[in-house]
Amino acid sequence: MFKAWFSFLKGLRIDRSIKPTFFEKAKATEKPNAMPHSDEPQKSHFCLDFPKPMDRLIINSPVLEIDGWFFDSSGQTAQSIWIEKEGVCYPVEPVRREDVKKTYSFLVDLWCGFRARIPLSLEFEKIELLALHRSGSKEVLFSFQAKWSGLIQEADSQARFGIDQPIADRIVTDGYWIEISGWCFDQRGKAAQAVWLKSSQQQIRAESRIRPDVKKDYPKLEDLGCGFFLFLPLTEEEQRYSLEAEFLDGTIYSLKTFSARGFNRKEKEEQYARWLLEEAKFKEEDYLAKIRQDTQFAVHPFFSILVFYDQRWNEEDVCRLLSTCFSQFYSHWELWLCPYGAGSVFSVQSFENRWPGAKQKLHFLKKTSTKLEALNWVLTFAQGEYVVLIDPSVQLSKEALFVFVVTINRYPDLLMAFSDEDSMDESGNRSDPIFKPGWNPELLRSNNYIGQAAIYNKQTVLDRLSIAPLLDGQEEWDLALRIGSFDCDKDRVVHVPRILFHRRDSKQAAGQNDREDTQRLVLEADCRRRGKDEVTIKKTEEGWHLRYSIGPLSPLVSIIIPTRLPLPYVHRCIESILSKSTYRNFEILLVINGYGSLDQEQNAFLSKYCNLKQLRLLWYDQSFNYAAINNWAAKEASGELLAFLNDDVEVISPDWIEEMAGHAFRKEVGIVGAKLYYPNLTIQSDGMILWKDYRRFHGMSRELSGYLGLAKLCQNLTGVITACALMRRELFEWIKGFDEEFAYNWNDLDLCLRLKERGYWTVWTPFAELIHYCSVSVGRESVDKQREWEEERELFEKKWKEKFPSDLFYNPNLSDSAPFYRLGTTPWDIKAWGKENKE
Repeated sequence: MFKAWFSFLKGLRIDRSIKPTFFEKAKATEKPNAMPHSDEPQKSHFCLDFPKPMDRLIINSPVLEIDGWFFDSSGQTAQSIWIEKEGVCYPVEPVRREDVKKTYSFLVDLWCGFRARIPLSLEFEKIELLALHRSGSKEVLFSFQAKWSGLIQEADSQARFGIDQPIADRIVTDGYWIEISGWCFDQRGKAAQAVWLKSSQQQIRAESRIRPDVKKDYPKLEDLGCGFFLFLPLTEEEQRYSLEAEFLDGTIYSLKTFSARGFNRKEKEEQYARWLLEEAKFKEEDYLAKIRQDTQFAVHPFFSILVFYDQRWNEEDVCRLLSTCFSQFYSHWELWLCPYGAGSVFSVQSFENRWPGAKQKLHFLKKTSTKLEALNWVLTFAQGEYVVLIDPSVQLSKEALFVFVVTINRYPDLLMAFSDEDSMDESGNRSDPIFKPGWNPELLRSNNYIGQAAIYNKQTVLDRLSIAPLLDGQEEWDLALRIGSFDCDKDRVVHVPRILFHRRDSKQAAGQNDREDTQRLVLEADCRRRGKDEVTIKKTEEGWHLRYSIGPLSPLVSIIIPTRLPLPYVHRCIESILSKSTYRNFEILLVINGYGSLDQEQNAFLSKYCNLKQLRLLWYDQSFNYAAINNWAAKEASGELLAFLNDDVEVISPDWIEEMAGHAFRKEVGIVGAKLYYPNLTIQSDGMILWKDYRRFHGMSRELSGYLGLAKLCQNLTGVITACALMRRELFEWIKGFDEEFAYNWNDLDLCLRLKERGYWTVWTPFAELIHYCSVSVGRESVDKQREWEEERELFEKKWKEKFPSDLFYNPNLSDSAPFYRLGTTPWDIKAWGKENKE
């Protein structure tokens, strides 16, 4: 049963990559016969809106759009729908179809629509649309042949173009941006001088992109740089946009108009409600019966639930919390009521008769002056091996203690475990979920992202209290930091990706306190425990920024820049370092790859800088290999710190070296990454999510803080890109530098994983900002290196997939596809987590 359940969950996870984005267009919906009763045989209701059904189809586009809708006799969508073309499978996107739901019945799933885009060739190919029913049967919905005519869509007689994204004319999405991409050129094969996205409030110029695929389809194309792309940030306010191409002669052509906005509050709540319905499938009677079988555990820990309350809470508030405790599936626990300050002292009689077993489980502590005093007293009486520290602002889910028991049995040396949480109003309506990263000590110093949603080993709490009393008003944060200040590996502090706690109408993590003075004291105490006395602590809008001192000796930083001298990028890079950097003890190693083929302008550039004291010119005459070039240059460097920099970056933050070097000198830190932007100041890279093939907040505007403020908080990540990264030289040499098997890609993430494997943390800071013009150093011939990229990807997966199957810094309940940090389509079940999360 367990294996079958796990296999089912893995199947569900595959569908989580589907983006919950819906497109709205006016469509004609034909109503078939009335829906059969539930006892009738399974019957499909299906309509193909486009293309119109025919046996053979010829279209004037290399890409075929297919959209329609499907539901079965019970009104449910298929378990999955896909398209097969000549043995290749293509996924479809779910589409919101209010027109279908309105026409048929309220029972029909609102997301019964689908849409897909598949490439066509110049020859007829068989295309099949298939559905997998929830009963397990497969059905071919439609089959036809199609080909591309060879003609290209024309704006008019002068311009030719193709729009990859967006497909629809109106877009409403849960993402915080959408991608705009395509290609455009004139009759002579010349690319547009610029492509603009315009609205009444803004005008954004698209970045150019090399499109060898267009050249393949259109041999007369002269300029491979005919592609364009940009990321359009979205708000809840819908806006109308126009995409226009501007050519060298000044002619402007309209390519597409559309409207777009992000989800509003109501739509987000509806989306979360659907997610909760999906989660409820994991709590069917069979599953709940299984988790009630406590005898399956090797260890049956006893919990002490410690409830602290003052005058803010009345008897009804406390009673609501106690009701969730007495509803627990797991029965080995006790509860202590701990009033403090001006809190009411409720009588034993007011509670002991409300729930079966209350007389045995409920205990009352004499009122104390402060919460801290109450905690110190109650720990001497509590019998639990693990304690939960909460107040009436929190409620427990029914399976909370059971899930923590599963965690303790899996990690017997557990010191602390924490979970996800959401908000619940008095009517039981849930909203504002907080899906947290895994154990992340750097993020915890930036913001108390754990809150009260945690359990602690009681002996560990007593040990930490013996060092010094906790800070009153920030007990949970102080305690978590004390546990984290010691060398805790992933098996001792564990994140459970399940919503086990519910907040009372609050969007912040339960237990957070907004008193800035007390929070500062917590961080100062944490720094002292770690021997970091010279730390500048600043409050930010999202949390806290800790700037670590480099020390009075100002160590030399060697900035290594591999280059093929793409002017003016490398000139802008060098000048920004020299003119903007406030830290002055650095050397620049400009490593020139391909010496002997320089033009007059490049030679003039080198002549300008060759006598500069802070810059050294090195020549690397081997073929381009990013890893090998940096390894070779590192041996030539004189600095105590190595900064790896692309030649197409531009410094924004003057103190970028101080910020990164302060982290790099910490003994537990392996490598430090920066925050990189496109020229239009949307995020290009802010760290990587393992196995997602994308960066975290890629495309988001600089001013936005992102999910839980993560785009503007210093934190630990699995990987950062070495377009700008810094680390200690001795550590780089000890780990033997970059793996030269990864010549173009994956070398930075491979380095981060090798450091992680040896116990070092990767730190990403948003307070070192640079512009990244993207892979200029590799050159335009890199478009022909797709095969090498795929080979390196396969090599990387072979090397690391088994060792690190998932990214613990990215919550598995969130989306598997960009934009990331959206709500995923399938909740993460504890049984799947128990099998796959173990590394």
